[in-house]
Amino acid sequence: MNGRYKSSGFLLKIIICFVFFILFVSCKPTNTGKIVFPGYLEGEFVYSSASFGGMIKDVCVKRGDEIKEGQIIFVLDKTSKETELDFYNFALTASLSMVKDLQKGMQEPYVRAAEANIGSVIALKDWYNINYKRYGWLVSKNAQPQTEYEKYKYNLEKYSKDLEEAIANLDIANLPAREDRISAAIALSNALKEKIENAKWELSQMTQYAPQQALVFDTIYHKGEYAGAGQPVAILLPPENIKARFFVSGNVLNKLKIGQKVSVSALGKNDIPAVINYISSKVEYTPPVIYSEQNRDKLVYMIEASIKSDIAKTLPVGQPIQVSIVL
Repeated sequence: MNGRYKSSGFLLKIIICFVFFILFVSCKPTNTGKIVFPGYLEGEFVYSSASFGGMIKDVCVKRGDEIKEGQIIFVLDKTSKETELDFYNFALTASLSMVKDLQKGMQEPYVRAAEANIGSVIALKDWYNINYKRYGWLVSKNAQPQTEYEKYKYNLEKYSKDLEEAIANLDIANLPAREDRISAAIALSNALKEKIENAKWELSQMTQYAPQQALVFDTIYHKGEYAGAGQPVAILLPPENIKARFFVSGNVLNKLKIGQKVSVSALGKNDIPAVINYISSKVEYTPPVIYSEQNRDKLVYMIEASIKSDIAKTLPVGQPIQVSIVL
C-alpha cells in the first residue's frame, strides 16, 4: 500500500510539472525575442442593398469576382419609378402654368371688351354733354322747354357714372387672382419639385455600384427575384476590411499600444507586417477557436491589427494565424 501511494504521489508530481511546463511555454518568447499569440483572420463585410424593395432586373457580379470602385453590382426594375417621375413632371408643368395664369389678369378678349365699353360710354357721355350745354343755352333764350334740358342733364350724369364703372371693370380685368389662390398654386409647384427630386434619387438607387474595390464574397438574390428594402443582394469584402484578430491575457495587455507593429504568420507565409489598430478594454472568455493546451487563459482581451490591402486580399478570412509581438 505504501509503495502504491508513493508511486501515485510521484505520478501526480509529474503531471503537475507537466502542466506548469505547458503554461510556461504558452506565449513563450521565441529565439528572436518575440511572443507568439494564436488568432484568426477576421473580415468586415459590406452588404450591398437598395433603400427600397423591387424586382431584380440584373445581378452584374458573381461570387468570387474582384470588382472595382464604381462597378455596377445589381439593377432593380425601374418601370414604376420612371412612371412616377413622369407623372410628377407632368403635374409640375400644369402647376406652373396655373401659377402663370393666376398671376395674369383676365383673358385678352375680356380686357378688349372692357376697353371697348369705356370707349362707348365716353362717346355717349360726350354727346349728352354737348346737347346739355346746347339745350341749356336754348332754354335760357326760351327757345326749348325745360324738360328737354333736364333729360340731357340726367343722361350726362348717368353716363358719367357709367364711365367710372367701366374704368373700374377694366382695372378688375387686369388684376391677377387673389393672393391666397396664387400662394396655394406656388406651394403646390414647390411640393411637386421636391417630389421630382425624391423620385430622381430613388431612381438612381435602383442601380447599386461598388463603393470600393472588393471581393464578391457571395450573392444572395438573383435575376427575377424580389429583394426587400435593405435586404443585401451581394456581400462584399474589401481587402482593407481584412484584419488579424488575436487575444492576450491581462498581464500582456498593458504592454501593447495602438500603432505597434506585429508580424502575422498564415498559410505558410511568415512575417506578414501588421499594425495594431484596436485594443479592446472589455475582458471576455477565451474563444473556443483559439483555446488549447498552449493557450488556457480563461479571460482575455481582443486585439486587432490591420494588414496592407495588397497582402490581405490573398488571405482567406477565418484562417488560423499566429501573431508575433516583441514586448
